[in-house]
Amino acid sequence: MQKEDKADKKNGLAAKLKEYRKNVQDYKAGGTSYNKQKLRLNIAGLKSQLKEPPSIDLFGNVVKNNDIDFSNSLEWMFEFPEILDDEGRFTGFDAIIGNPPYVQLQSMGEMSDVYSKRDYSCYNKSADLYCLFVERAYSLLKKNGYFSFIMPNKWMLVDYGKELREFMSQTSLKKILNFGDVQFFADATIYVCIFVSQKSGDKMPVLACSLNSKNYHGEFEKEVLAATFEFPAENFGASEWSIRNKLHDSVLQKMNVGTALKDMPISINYGIKTGFNDAFFIDGKTREKLIAEDPNSEDLIKPLLRGRDINVWVTESDQYLINPHNGIKERNIAPINIDEYPAIKKHLDQFIDKLVKRGDKGDTPYNLRNCAYLEEFAKPKIMYPNMTSVFPFTYDETGSFGNDKSFIITEKDNSQNLPKGTENVIASEAKQSNAECHPGAEGDRAHLLKALLAIFNSNLVKLWIWYNCPELMGGTREIRKVYFENFRIPLNNTELLHQLATLADQIIAAKKQASCHPERSASEVEGSSEVSDEAIQRNIATLETQVNTLVYQLYGITDAEEIDAVEKR
Repeated sequence: MQKEDKADKKNGLAAKLKEYRKNVQDYKAGGTSYNKQKLRLNIAGLKSQLKEPPSIDLFGNVVKNNDIDFSNSLEWMFEFPEILDDEGRFTGFDAIIGNPPYVQLQSMGEMSDVYSKRDYSCYNKSADLYCLFVERAYSLLKKNGYFSFIMPNKWMLVDYGKELREFMSQTSLKKILNFGDVQFFADATIYVCIFVSQKSGDKMPVLACSLNSKNYHGEFEKEVLAATFEFPAENFGASEWSIRNKLHDSVLQKMNVGTALKDMPISINYGIKTGFNDAFFIDGKTREKLIAEDPNSEDLIKPLLRGRDINVWVTESDQYLINPHNGIKERNIAPINIDEYPAIKKHLDQFIDKLVKRGDKGDTPYNLRNCAYLEEFAKPKIMYPNMTSVFPFTYDETGSFGNDKSFIITEKDNSQNLPKGTENVIASEAKQSNAECHPGAEGDRAHLLKALLAIFNSNLVKLWIWYNCPELMGGTREIRKVYFENFRIPLNNTELLHQLATLADQIIAAKKQASCHPERSASEVEGSSEVSDEAIQRNIATLETQVNTLVYQLYGITDAEEIDAVEKR
């Protein structure tokens, strides 16, 4: 009897839905004010009746557990009766256009878990809610219907966008416009793209363009049209979507060989997070003052390279980190006891209120947060900024720390290169010597790192970063580990790698030589064994040209037109 009652209710609701649809159509067709007012009342009454029994599904869908509150949802079947057939069944939209919400799924707590169980193929716990909106919109289209969204563009490159890219590749993508760092919303900084796709099986060439604040000046239709080209649909699959001109595309395809950085015997880590840099970052004058007050202070003061300080090849800085680390339990390294360093404690006490309140702290307000790779900073390493427009990679053997705006690259098996006495403790500041001012002073202790340094500082890698790392304001790129670790290098040509490592050594030595005797003109050194600054800079330029030539050879890029396109990027 209960089953029959439910069937009767369903039939009754279906009849009301048909009546509702007809009322809306009559209302839209026009008529007298009296008739329209009467229809409005009928429509409102029918809508309330149709919404009343949520347990009855009129459209043949499986009703799952009531784990989502739909009370404030838009009931498009009521608001857009045109999408229902004569029997009141949902047929789908001809077109859907939208600007979906930008909300990280991880920030949604239990709701993220709910979505994970609702069969979204685009779901990734690290992704954004807009990914699910794309899939849902597609499901609401009728056959051959179109949909278009404006939304953030990071999904085109990042790992968490793989599911969405794969889903989109199954649609008939018609157009994808990437606007880089161009801003369209006055009240938020959002890096957006716009796509148009169709619910069909067609696989036609895709119209695509990539613009940024440097080449877009606000004339939307004109500038988008001029920058749009056809690309094969196969370019838009599960792997990263990078829109580039044909010569650049050819070069980048040739670069997709060898071993990815993430599969090499190296580690990529970000710099130290202090929670309050004003307390822990000091200049050279403050360092000298603290050491004068207490010589033991020198043990905790380490050289520092902030992301903004990093220069290409080699970097000098007068910035330092006070490093009252929190120890490493796995290595039996105890946290620093600040009472053993009275001068530093006195310095930090100026900021004690802020130190107590900060989230990134160790066992005491004076200690830095835990850092499992703390000893990596003592090793020879490559350092680079996480956000940059010039892409500089520098080499460091001074035990410098980086801030949280930088990354370091170290060899996994080069612990033998640690300065004596620092195998299990934090490295003391390396001593500088006059030998740094002369070529040949450095040994060949880090062959792989030096070869990587040369490759990273080549024009070819700048092109790869330009297309494969997300664009930020002002044409900068975000070279975070999640993007950069996918860069590939052919490691089988050991001879070329050795030559590149040697060139890196020579450039570093020349850079240090220039910094020891800056701005010496040819006339000032005439008749002596000294070398002018102009001669050193010419030598550096020549060596960098050789680096670029060898890197082109490493990837088998010999076409003069392609090389010219890279050099003129």
